[in-house]
Amino acid sequence: MAVPLDAKFWWGEGERAYARSIEQSEAEAATLAETPEGRLFMRTQAAQRIKAAFDRELAGRLNGMRPVRVEVTMDDIYISSPIQQILIGASFRMKGSAKLVDARSGEVIATNSNLTITAAGGSGMLGTMVDRAVAGDPIDRLAANLAESYRGWLLVN
Repeated sequence: MAVPLDAKFWWGEGERAYARSIEQSEAEAATLAETPEGRLFMRTQAAQRIKAAFDRELAGRLNGMRPVRVEVTMDDIYISSPIQQILIGASFRMKGSAKLVDARSGEVIATNSNLTITAAGGSGMLGTMVDRAVAGDPIDRLAANLAESYRGWLLVN
């Protein structure tokens, strides 16, 4: 799982998590997140969550004689902030690509160059609170939906 350096990336919660991780004020989170260290922290966090979702979704479902691995690259991650969700509504998306690769030879078996998922969440104060309580962290929800979508695409192709 990879999130390239030049990926479009907006994830306010990741910015705030980075500020907390270096014991800085969340009020400075957006500025701190623009540093190379901040972007690396957020890319790593997002990659770990997306990898975990793919592992959960694909584990035990790709059964065959040929060992394979899935290589996922995310080019665009957008998770609207809770304030945006309250004021204008929620909008979440992830875009990227995925390859199914022979683990021994490196041969690409199947490619999905348009791996995309979008989701809406609650809006307004109550809707945002309920959405987070019921559906969980938007990045985890998107990652799970993305992995499920890829599994569906892969099993059809």
